[in-house]
Amino acid sequence: VCYKECFLVKPEFWYADGKLFWNHGGAFIGKADRIFTLKLSGENDAAYEFKLNAETECIDLSEDMSIGNYRLVSWLEVCLRE
Repeated sequence: VCYKECFLVKPEFWYADGKLFWNHGGAFIGKADRIFTLKLSGENDAAYEFKLNAETECIDLSEDMSIGNYRLVSWLEVCLRE
């Protein structure tokens, strides 16, 4: 059986209390120990990168990250766990 790693349900992201929360829907097809890279691009080409795994519920955002709209650059870049 061959498959491509993917989420069966599109993950949801939301901001609250200085944190970025995510819900991956519990439906990732692939290795359970994967680390995902979330890349956000903001105004003036500001870029932020975060590492997530299936157990990650939220990310503490840096205080220098201004409130605004960010573009999701990549979130399904799968990296091997070190």
